[in-house]
Amino acid sequence: MEPGQGPRERCGRRGVAETRSRYTCTGGRTEFVRADLDDDDGAAAWRALAQEAARFFDGRIDGLIKNAGIYPRNTTVTVDEETFDQVYGVDVQAPFFLTAAVAPAIVDAGVGARVHL
Repeated sequence: MEPGQGPRERCGRRGVAETRSRYTCTGGRTEFVRADLDDDDGAAAWRALAQEAARFFDGRIDGLIKNAGIYPRNTTVTVDEETFDQVYGVDVQAPFFLTAAVAPAIVDAGVGARVHL
């Protein structure tokens, strides 16, 4: 498959299995990685996750789709600092550091995208 010729599907609409099927039938390779983004090791754990993905794809990464988030049932008035830190870590820090970790591989590939759902 030539760079930039991958399917332009939205996982949220079609689901992971169908999107993966459409991509792999054109010769692409995908990997679904379930990960705990609420890791106490923070950025180091997210960099390790990106390195694992890079190994799977022989160093080439064309894209990153992140679909993670937590939403505790608190209001702005009732949320405590620990809960806020947990939400911020999963919803903001993890996507940022995952993107930073895979960005060099995407740039090296010459084409790619980052999608945050």
